[in-house]
Amino acid sequence: MDVIYQGNMGFDSYKREQRFFNRRRSERTRLFKKMVLFTVTLVIVLGALIFFGNSVKDRAMASEEQVYEYYTSVTIMPGDTLWSIADKYSYGSLDDIDVRVEELVELNNLGSTDIHAGEKIVVKYYSPEKL
Repeated sequence: MDVIYQGNMGFDSYKREQRFFNRRRSERTRLFKKMVLFTVTLVIVLGALIFFGNSVKDRAMASEEQVYEYYTSVTIMPGDTLWSIADKYSYGSLDDIDVRVEELVELNNLGSTDIHAGEKIVVKYYSPEKL
């Protein structure tokens, strides 16, 4: 079925229809731009919250618990090992026992990890209390 334009009436309705579709297209384009702008803004805000939130949390944790470093002399008892001493003087789950044992070997100029009852060694430890 062919559309026959009858003078100006047909052309006017054609123009009206084109304006309608152009308006809808521009509304969709504006909506799309708003959605893109909203998404970009949301990503930036969430990224900033995550970044600065973690930074603030880390600083708060650091300021809440100040830890002091101390040294003490320990007399080796029968059955003691460098690992048991390192474990005893470790500061919570923050310390790796193997690293602490290496530290004890270096701090006391030990040739190996062998120790004997009656010997004295220097042990580094951490405490939140200032002495």
